[in-house]
Amino acid sequence: MNVREESIATIIQGQTRKEEVFLALGEPDEVAPDGSRLVYRWVKVKAIWAAGSHYGASGGEIPREYQLIITFDERGVVAHREIQARWM
Repeated sequence: MNVREESIATIIQGQTRKEEVFLALGEPDEVAPDGSRLVYRWVKVKAIWAAGSHYGASGGEIPREYQLIITFDERGVVAHREIQARWM
């Protein structure tokens, strides 16, 4: 899954309901047992590297993993949202 910035922008703390998050982003990758937190994960290639020598060439992609963590209050309204990223 690739979560788009436009979709994340529609998730507003104190306003967006859990049902609206599901409609905007679909099924999450992880759900807290009590349903108070959803996690969406995706990976993007952020760089491509290449190196060459008289022995040959090599190269590869440098991916970055993202996760969007959304927590809800007792009414099912977004209490907090956070994007975390790490190089793989």
